Amino acid sequence: MLSGGLVAFALLVSLVCSVTAQERLVYHGRVAWTSGNTLILAPDQGGSLNVDLTNVPQRSYEFLNSGDSVTVSGVVSQDGSKLIADSVTSDQ
Repeated sequence: MLSGGLVAFALLVSLVCSVTAQERLVYHGRVAWTSGNTLILAPDQGGSLNVDLTNVPQRSYEFLNSGDSVTVSGVVSQDGSKLIADSVTSDQ
């Protein structure tokens, strides 16, 4: 089992590596919290992921609560600091 720091580093590397390619990435995990157009996802792989919801219809996430299981897809921001989501789907 990988430590949390190693998993977070691996996740960051995968995000940074895909910045230039603008690949669409898909993550599954649980909602840590939401605020405005930001969702913090706790991916199944561990760590946390800052998700920008600006391009997602509000009806897709307005009823999400902490702990809800979701699948998020999108591309990494140019600065590599967040996932710019194009889809958020509740798994419940």
